[in-house]
Amino acid sequence: MKVKLVRLSFIFFTTILTLVVTSTAQERIAILTPENDELSDSIIAKLEAALSINYSSLAKSALKAQNFENPFNLSLQQAKNLGNAIGCNFYVLIKAESINRTSLEKGTYVETYAAFFLVSSRTGRLLSWHLLKAEAQNEDKSTEKFFSMLDKFLTRFVTEIQSAGAYDLKMQVVVKFPEFNESIQVRPPMPYRRITPEYPEIARAYLIAATIDAAVDIDEKGNVVNIEILRWAGFGLEEAVIKAIRAMNWRPGEMNKKTLPLRILLRYNFKKTKDED
Repeated sequence: MKVKLVRLSFIFFTTILTLVVTSTAQERIAILTPENDELSDSIIAKLEAALSINYSSLAKSALKAQNFENPFNLSLQQAKNLGNAIGCNFYVLIKAESINRTSLEKGTYVETYAAFFLVSSRTGRLLSWHLLKAEAQNEDKSTEKFFSMLDKFLTRFVTEIQSAGAYDLKMQVVVKFPEFNESIQVRPPMPYRRITPEYPEIARAYLIAATIDAAVDIDEKGNVVNIEILRWAGFGLEEAVIKAIRAMNWRPGEMNKKTLPLRILLRYNFKKTKDED
């Protein structure tokens, strides 16, 4: 667990964005995927039709230009950079594929799934994450079943996207706090007993390898005041990290024998290989 100290403070401000071109409910939306396959393209086409927007070449170029190692595991700054490069208020990242699975109960079958990441360009935050999947004995039937479920899901998802603006404006923009000088002797907040976040079953099922960064505000009494996710990945990983942090009892930070509120930065790496039980 890597720990970095920054001063604890609370600053609220509003970022005003200039909007241009395609809009849905007065918000610019982009639909993106790093994948180039028929399944992803078909999902995007349906979502674009539901939102009455066009998937622009600018959005494709912006995503490619960022050259992300993993576009589904972005820091807030990376996510903001992508949104600003596109020139949109929000964007939806889509990860979709058909995979072969085997289980004792079902035998061998094919699962077709899509993960939807709704991201704010203003804050870089992951506003919501959804997984839609279908199973059948072969890929054609699995894909057909998936698309029969997709329309109903998109009806709910489009409503969520259209109301994202009001929700996003209520959220505090993450502020980069000034760092402590290394020469100052400060004892950082530390848990009395460290708890490792559980690897969620849903992440395990899709072999998700990701890093979750969190900024944790610990007050002078050792209470967890706030947890800010600074790098997201979906698949239940953020919730696992938050649960572990809140389950720990914390010793407050200290300077000159006085306890004080501090923000610490924590990093958790998640990975599962196919060979693991």
